[in-house]
This record gives sequence, C-alpha cells and structure tokens, in this order.
Amino acid sequence: MHRSRFAPGAIPFVAVSIAWSAGSAAQTPAAPGGAPPADLASTVAGPKGPGDAPGANKLDVDFLHAAVSAGGQFQTGNSKIYAGTATGMFELRRGADDFGASLIGNYAETYVAPTPPTTTTGEWKRSTENFQGKARYERYLLPNLSGFVQVTGTHDRFIAATFRLNVDPGARLLILTNPATQLWAEAGYDFQFDDNFTDSNGLEQAGAGGTVDNSSGIPYLIEKTDTMHSSRVFVGFHQAFSKDVQLGLGLEYLQGFGGTGSGPPPFPPGFTSATASPQSIVLTASRVNFDALFAANVGAGFSLGLGFTAKYNSQPLPGKGDLDTMGTVQLIYTLSSPAPTPPPPPPCAPPPPASGSTATPAGAPAPASAPGSASAPAPAATPAPASAPASAPATTSAPSGAPPGAAPAQPSQAPTPTAPPPPPPAGTPTP
Repeated sequence: MHRSRFAPGAIPFVAVSIAWSAGSAAQTPAAPGGAPPADLASTVAGPKGPGDAPGANKLDVDFLHAAVSAGGQFQTGNSKIYAGTATGMFELRRGADDFGASLIGNYAETYVAPTPPTTTTGEWKRSTENFQGKARYERYLLPNLSGFVQVTGTHDRFIAATFRLNVDPGARLLILTNPATQLWAEAGYDFQFDDNFTDSNGLEQAGAGGTVDNSSGIPYLIEKTDTMHSSRVFVGFHQAFSKDVQLGLGLEYLQGFGGTGSGPPPFPPGFTSATASPQSIVLTASRVNFDALFAANVGAGFSLGLGFTAKYNSQPLPGKGDLDTMGTVQLIYTLSSPAPTPPPPPPCAPPPPASGSTATPAGAPAPASAPGSASAPAPAATPAPASAPASAPATTSAPSGAPPGAAPAQPSQAPTPTAPPPPPPAGTPTP
C-alpha cells in the first residue's frame, strides 16, 4: 500500500493580520511607531509570542486588545497544494488581573500522484493539521513580579496527538523594562496529558493516514494515553532598534521528570511480535522551543514580519523526527483605537470672602445698625394690644443714642413728639 508522510509546517504561507485595540494607550506597553502586535502566526505548541514584550507592571490599568489573522496558499499544475491558516486572540486587563486567550489553526493538503507506469489516479493527502487553543490568567503582584496559570489544548495529527492538554502554573519576573529593551523570564511547572493518535488496537497512526511502521514494516504499538510532569523555564527578549524596526525572541525549555503510561503496552487480541512492535514512551524527555520575529514598519499602518520557529524533542514518539522548523512571512496591518477623551474638569469654585467681611446676597436688605450707633434712628414703637388704652407706651427700648447696656427709658403718660402713638385699630370707640 502506498503511504506518504509529510513534515508538519512544510507549507509556507503569507499571513495578512488585522489587529484592534481599545483602552488607555498611555498605560499599555505597546510598541511605538506602528510596530506589529504580538506574533500572530506563532506555531502550534510554541512558546509565548516574542512580540508580547511586557512593560513595568501597573496595578491600575484597564484595557482590551484583540487581533485576527488569516492566510493561505493554492497551487495547481504539476504540484497541487492548498493550505490555510487562521489566528485569533484577545487580552483583557482589569487592574491587577490580566486574562488572555488565543486560537490557532493550520491545515494543508497535497495531491500525491501514483508512480509510473501505474495508471491509477492520485489522491489528496494531509500534510498539515493542527489546532490550538490557549487561555492564560495572570495576577500582577509587584512592579516586576507576577504569577500566572496557563492552559493549552492542542490537536496535531503529525505528532500523533489527537488531543494534548498542558497546564502551566508559574511566575514571571521582569528583568529589563527600558523603552527600547525588554527582558523577562518565567519559571514554573508543566503538566501534560496526551491522547495519542492510535487506532482501536493502539497502533500509532501517521498524519497522512495509515500506520507508522518500523524498518521491517511492522506497525508501532503504543499506549493510548500518557501523562508527563516537567519543569518549565522561558526567557523573552524584545529590542526596538528604532520606532520602525524591532526584534522579538523567545526561548522555552521543559525537562520531564516522570509521569504515567510509558509502556510498552501488551499485545491486543490477535496480535503478535510479527504484526505489532510495542514501544515505550519516554517521560523524561527534554523539549526546547525557539521563536523569533523581525518586523519593520513599511508605512501607512503596514509592517512586514519575518518569523522563524524551531521545536525540538529529545525523545519523540516512535517514527517521529526530533526537530520541526517553520518560517513565515507576514504582512501585518494594525488598527488601534485612541484612548477615550477625559471629561472636562469641574468649574472652579468662587474664591472665599476676605477675612472679616460677610457677603450680602443681592437684593437682601441691609442689616440694622448695631445699638448705640449715633446715626441709627430711634426704633419705632410697637402697637399695643387691642384691649390696651391708646396712650399706653409702645416699648421699653433704650432711647436713641444711649450707650449699650443702658437701662430702658421709663414709659411716659403722654406720647412724645418724636414717637406719636399709633392710631387705634379700626372699630375701637373713641374715649
């Protein structure tokens, strides 16, 4: 039976990326001068995007970033290929809490023609099929220290992973946070669960179809699931040579130290050493991921990005290579929403009155002069009650011009010329 195998990521592509962001640009460690966003064409299971260079942690920052990219390739004639790739990501920051998520997908098929003089028709074979979803929560603790937990799910036929789950708790330390140079490091633990790509009997399957066989043509027999515990270290670097030219690098190292499901598995019913080759899965493998992105602004919001990724596994599954590489060319277009306009300041309050003075509201009558004032007229007499005689004195107030505290004037039997008695109320009989 004819069987074809292809290395993952063998199909090159050009990615056109569109990014959008909203929030306070002054509080976000965004690259200046129309620089591209984080590496949107990062490969499956690779390290964190090198373009995601952190700045000094601020505990009162709110923003939202989102980005999408898509690309593809189509070829006919003597070579027949079609391939597609798509990426989406967003990041939400609320104070000291940061949440991010991303989705990546790559798929490609190649037409395989039969070898002459065979007259049968050819067939399409998968050459790439991988999808990855990632979610990360980070809590900023100090200006240069944060803790995080990251969960990743991966499907990749060509590494025999029907589904791979990685859980990575750890801490991040910011070492350099200069405007032009950033350096940071992460350290933590990695838990990995693999649902291996096998048939119902446990025979390892090839990405393009069929079984993976040894040199004698006997298919490999592996455990259907396994787990691995590893230590994890990551170092990121970002250098802005100018506002238009930037370089990002990321290096991740994982060292396995144990797990479950290493095998070799027992023979399934009906199989012998002549029809299946049981294999062990090494749970102490070393894995290294390297990612690089060089980006240059070409104007009008466009940037050209050149990326390179390498993934190394010291002990891959039987029949798999230990090194995968991928190169990308990206045309990136960025969009950014300006920071919201702050509200106008409140109107200035009127200045306080001068010391010792009291403001008088407009239209209010002037206050009466203090007692004892020489210019104050004598107070008017208050009318007597209706039952009192008309000649009764009106008040016992102090006379005009008397010093404060003087005894009130004694009432007189007759009204004085300056203070005539008021007329009697209406209806009062005249004596």
